[in-house]
Parts: sequence; structure tokens; C-alpha cells
Amino acid sequence: MNSVACNAARGSVRRRLHERVYMNTRYLLSSCSCRKDGLFAYEMAFLQTGVWPLETMFSGNFSAQRSLYQVFRGLEAFHYNPPNDSCSVCSGDFDARVEKAVADVENDFDGLCLNCIDDKKERNWALDDEYKSNGIALEDREYVFADDVCCFSD
Repeated sequence: MNSVACNAARGSVRRRLHERVYMNTRYLLSSCSCRKDGLFAYEMAFLQTGVWPLETMFSGNFSAQRSLYQVFRGLEAFHYNPPNDSCSVCSGDFDARVEKAVADVENDFDGLCLNCIDDKKERNWALDDEYKSNGIALEDREYVFADDVCCFSD
């Protein structure tokens, strides 16, 4: 897999994770008195996973970079402690939100050949989507372009 495709895939993962877990606006626009503490607790919960901020893990200096696997497994350790259990803004089930975000983003790459990720000419992407939406496993598909150099993500 070439480095351009690899970097694009990593950037896509980072963007998709951020889209699903970004909550700062919810806190900032809230009128609750505990919003600052809630936002701080939310960010600290991410920091304590050891794989936050994502920008550093995906594109920071080489010694700080983590694999996708390490980031996904690190985010599984996310645990948010609400500063106020009775506040509707600050007491949401953010652990479940982050868990779902990780699962959703991981599922986006299931069955994708990591060595062929950018070979658009050989792959019928529309048919892949149809198979995936119908729950048809890779080995049960009518066509497979896999060979001994393919490396599947699931």
C-alpha cells in the first residue's frame, strides 16, 4: 500500500472519530453551571486513554504516532466521570457514545484489502456496498480479487 493511500486512510479515520465524539459545542452552548467542569472531565477522559489528542497519534512526531489498532484499543479505555449526575448535558452516557464511534469507524474498514485500498480500477465499490449492506461475507461473494498479497482488515 503506498504512503499516500495509507495517510489518506489514517486521516479519514481521524476525521470520522472526531465527527462522532466532538462534544465541545454542546458544552459551550449549554446554560448549565457545570458545563466548564463537564467539558474538562470529557477532555480528561480522552487524555487518560493515552491516545489523545488524535492529531498527535495520527500525524504528530514519529515517537508519538500510534497504529490504528492502538488508537482503537486505547479509546476502549475511555471513561467519563460527570461532574454533576443530575445535569442533562453533563451526565450523558459518553462512554457508550465513544464505544459506538470506535465500532462504527472500525466497521467502515471491515473486509477492505489494505494493500489494494487505492486500486479503484480493479474494485467494484458499488457491488462491495451492496454485499456489505446485505451482510454477505467476503468469502461468500461472487467475485474476489484477493491474492497472496492481500491483507484484509477484519
